[in-house]
Amino acid sequence: MMHQERPLPNNLNAHLSEIRRCHAIDLGVISLPEIDLLLQKIVPLRLNNQIEDTLIFHSYLPSLALGARKLNPADLLKPLASFEDQGIYLHKSVRGGGITYHWPGQLVGYPVFKLRPDEQNISKFMFQLEEVGLRVLSDLGVKAQRRRDNVAQIGLWIDNFKIASMGIHVSRWVTSYGFALNLGGDPTPADHIRPCGLQGVKLITVADMTGQEPSHDDVKKIIVKHISSVFRREVINQKNDFYANQLSSTLNKGNVTKWIYKTRYE
Repeated sequence: MMHQERPLPNNLNAHLSEIRRCHAIDLGVISLPEIDLLLQKIVPLRLNNQIEDTLIFHSYLPSLALGARKLNPADLLKPLASFEDQGIYLHKSVRGGGITYHWPGQLVGYPVFKLRPDEQNISKFMFQLEEVGLRVLSDLGVKAQRRRDNVAQIGLWIDNFKIASMGIHVSRWVTSYGFALNLGGDPTPADHIRPCGLQGVKLITVADMTGQEPSHDDVKKIIVKHISSVFRREVINQKNDFYANQLSSTLNKGNVTKWIYKTRYE
């Protein structure tokens, strides 16, 4: 089922005249501490205009991530040592949100965007990020929805099952962290936590809904298409990008770039 484009609310369609490029890179499977280190390096660079907007794609090794909130022991439904026995360790970051589970079957996207004055609205940014997710899932044959009974429900849902988690950090209007789409793999360790402190929530994947896990590379291209539309950007493919090479040297991982896009505002 292909997504049918729908207009965004008027307040999301502000005219953007300035041309701005965004460099999208793919880091593959990476650990939470590594991505935190990368973000600590590149957010100040973006703030000081030493690099341009960047969209970071990756997947995580099995791990528990805790956002800016203090850990509520009630959110762990079994001892932390039981997770560690499975090689699943808890890591804390500065993103918004509570505890969540990451695994390689997720596709994670972190936009490091320097928001212009007409973009400096966090609620609007999260709405746009959710809109990207809704459109991507629709293209994959999955109908999801937002829920807003409380702020912990930010993300995308199918009934009481969560199919996409979202949480960001904003420093002087530079964004980091972002979204995780559940494409496939085994999310069952999340049965033993309360994701974002929510009781009775289970994780579900695109594979659960359609019978097949989509290619991560294909989904990245769909994401870029809808980020282009929702965030008003035109996407241009370009490899061997200077900024991507700069980021790869930050992590000392060699050439981490699988494919590069340059984008500009329409």
